[in-house]
Amino acid sequence: MLVTGGSGYTGRRLVRRLVSRGQNLRLLLRVTSDTTWLRPLDPQPEVVYGDLEDEASVAAAMGSVERVIHVAHIRYSSAVASAAGPRVERIVFVSSLRAVSQVPCPTVEEVHRGEVAASAFPASIILRPSMIYGPMEGDLNDRNLHQLSTWIARRGWVPVIGADSLHQPVHVEDVVDAILAANDRTITGTFDIAGPEPMSYGELITTVGGGIGQCPRLIRFPAGPLIAAFRVWRSLRLPAPVDLPQLQRLLEDKSYDIAPARQHLEFRPRTLADGLRGDGEAAQGQRCH
Repeated sequence: MLVTGGSGYTGRRLVRRLVSRGQNLRLLLRVTSDTTWLRPLDPQPEVVYGDLEDEASVAAAMGSVERVIHVAHIRYSSAVASAAGPRVERIVFVSSLRAVSQVPCPTVEEVHRGEVAASAFPASIILRPSMIYGPMEGDLNDRNLHQLSTWIARRGWVPVIGADSLHQPVHVEDVVDAILAANDRTITGTFDIAGPEPMSYGELITTVGGGIGQCPRLIRFPAGPLIAAFRVWRSLRLPAPVDLPQLQRLLEDKSYDIAPARQHLEFRPRTLADGLRGDGEAAQGQRCH
């Protein structure tokens, strides 16, 4: 089996779980990738160095494998699907729920193109995780709730835009469960992978704060005037810490239907509060009101 993106935040957990099952793996990694985390694994995965932007190296890595799990960015799916030879009987593509965003921007279009290319492979299944969170993985963090919890721990307050917009974060181990289930089955299609139910952004913040024993104070900013001010700022060609699509996506409701994943992949995600407790974010959680 070939795994791409195996050295990333989700990929490392997937690789360990596959090795624990006795799976013989081949990992396609860049020459600059850290491989020290592989040393304790038994059996040792085979490492092939290459670049997903180089179709020849992808094709070389694909030789003799029958299954592929593509965890690297979905924009590389065309190279993966094109390089899959007749022996490859199944590819699991890990995409992103950014695909359903209604905010037009290059990153959303990039995901769309990647999914179209992935769908061209007949025996493919596409998983779309929402915001992934979880504990540190070596020197890697989830780049989502980790930053939020760090901010809360340092300051005790959070500036909030779109406090009522919905979010549905998913624990990294639940994502790995879904990937393994997708690899084990013969079904095809596209599945949303998210937490059990959506919550408001304000509730998400207080839940994360409670996980580290703090009740953060929310400093709310009205979205409309802020976006108007941002447009003026950009019209003056002044640098900004974020772009307009990022602000607009923050205001989007991110509520997803995971019923198909529950039915076909036996997907049973944990709640955010349970996920944070399981990650050991705090010795004793706190419920905020």
